[in-house]
Amino acid sequence: MSAENRNRIVMTLRALEPDLRARGVRHISVFGSVARGEDTPNSDVDLALDLASGSAPEGFQFTAFVDEVKRSLAAALSCSVDIVILPARRRDLAQTLRREAIVVF
Repeated sequence: MSAENRNRIVMTLRALEPDLRARGVRHISVFGSVARGEDTPNSDVDLALDLASGSAPEGFQFTAFVDEVKRSLAAALSCSVDIVILPARRRDLAQTLRREAIVVF
């Protein structure tokens, strides 16, 4: 799509900052095709979340927590969302994030 779509996504996420921070999200970044300006109408939005220490539940509850955040972000952005919780464990993903992540807050 374009920088216009990227800007819409960033502005929407910034508007959600108080709610996301209340859920324990310290930082959120956009990466992938949206960050590169290569997204299409069918693209999802790739997001990297840095959570405050101790803010997220553990085990199965953590999975439910991430799913709920993902659902709410997908609804707000009106598109599919993929979430990576930082720190990224895969080396290739960590390199991609360093190279192309756009920090929203």
